[in-house]
Amino acid sequence: MAEVNEIVRYGAQGICRIQQIEEKSIGASRRLYYVLKPVYHEDSTIFVPVDNPALTGKMHRLLRAQAAWVGFKQTTVEFDRPERVAGETHYTLKKMIRLAESGVFPNSDYPLTLPLKAGLCLTGLSLVCFVVFIVLACSGVAFGGLTAWLFPALGLATGIVLTCHGLSNIYLSMIYSEVQNRPKYIVADKFNL
Repeated sequence: MAEVNEIVRYGAQGICRIQQIEEKSIGASRRLYYVLKPVYHEDSTIFVPVDNPALTGKMHRLLRAQAAWVGFKQTTVEFDRPERVAGETHYTLKKMIRLAESGVFPNSDYPLTLPLKAGLCLTGLSLVCFVVFIVLACSGVAFGGLTAWLFPALGLATGIVLTCHGLSNIYLSMIYSEVQNRPKYIVADKFNL
């Protein structure tokens, strides 16, 4: 269960702070709700029922390092980390991997660019292989017959498919970035408003 003042990413609303957890009557039933305040839209409030896994599944914990955003002044504070008070961690390997994923994937489009890079490399290697095979065929060197041409042909087809997939991934990451609805600029001071 999430805690008060924890920072989460909630669906398309972006980064939110859990302002409180309270029992409210919305409609006919009385339920426990997370009260979320979006960081970039402080005038709105989101109520998420604690017992609704479909809605709480949209809440993803953010590490403190992820809350830092370009545009704010930042500094580094070095400290000595004390030993764990509670003893050994009870995080399983699966939970640690999910925590690491939550630190990498929401804030980076790098994994989405990998198919494009792999597709371009594979396409380039296949074309080089075709050129080598054509030179060998013109020189009269026997190198495996018709079957040898199959591998660069498959590599070329796969490379083109991966390249197209990578291009659609980049388009998808641009849409995701726009849907997060982060402000284009930050107002530092207001005068006479």
